[in-house]
Amino acid sequence: MTVTPHSATPHSVSPSQSAVSGLIDTAALARPMSEVAHLVSLLNAVPGTRRSAEQALRTATVQRPLDDVTSLVQLLSGPSHDPGTAAEAVRLAAVNRPVADVPRLISLLSSTPHQSGTADQAVRAAAVTRPLEDLVQLIGLLEAAAPEASPGQPPPDTTPPPPLRTGSSAPVRPPDDRPPDGRPRTALRLSAAVALAGCGAAHLPGGVMRLHPALSAGQLVPLAAAVLCLVLACGLLTGAALPVRVAAAGLTAGLGAAHLLAYAHVHAPVFAHGAAPPAAQAAVALLSAVLAGALLVAPSR
Repeated sequence: MTVTPHSATPHSVSPSQSAVSGLIDTAALARPMSEVAHLVSLLNAVPGTRRSAEQALRTATVQRPLDDVTSLVQLLSGPSHDPGTAAEAVRLAAVNRPVADVPRLISLLSSTPHQSGTADQAVRAAAVTRPLEDLVQLIGLLEAAAPEASPGQPPPDTTPPPPLRTGSSAPVRPPDDRPPDGRPRTALRLSAAVALAGCGAAHLPGGVMRLHPALSAGQLVPLAAAVLCLVLACGLLTGAALPVRVAAAGLTAGLGAAHLLAYAHVHAPVFAHGAAPPAAQAAVALLSAVLAGALLVAPSR
């Protein structure tokens, strides 16, 4: 019986090749990452051993813990190493590690100082090379890892504020968010309007409907003051434009000063014909002056 020798197939591995492979894998798994990075650089520099360098890099990036992988990438990004080797390490890890490892790999690479760009490399490598089923799973993992609002708290408002308009077609919005027309606070505006209406009613001459056409000074002055107070009160009720506020403050301040002068000259009969006693007219005039003055300087909201 003739025995034909077993012919070696092209894919058979010789004992020496098996020993080299085991040597490289053991070194890549057992040695410190600084030595692994140096080993990869040395193998890349020696002609004929580039495949061994690729094997060492693949073994370290695929089988070592993720913290070691990010350390290796950081070491290979140093000035003494080829920067393309660091990019290859990121690609090997993103393409060959389990899908569940990729989100944490991206997170670790993003948090590494001066290495944020490597996280983008990992994302691109996974997106281009991994199967579609892996991508679907990876997208779900990344969305689940996204930060969410705490229970009972609304999500943060990320809507950007409207830009300030500096063109002639619209006024610039003030920094304190006051409306463009500068309307002051509603409560103070209404209080001033009510006080101003009361001031007008107090100064209105008694029996105004039966006034003689030839009005005396004692009737004309309080009547004019009453009409102006009532008109300005209506202006404050419907709005608070700056001219209305200025007029209200000026009128009430003038009335208050006139009452003080009238009290200084006991015989002055200017306000004797009002609907209310002179003391009540003076009190409501001074109150209206205070509120109108506060309204004039109050910040808008």
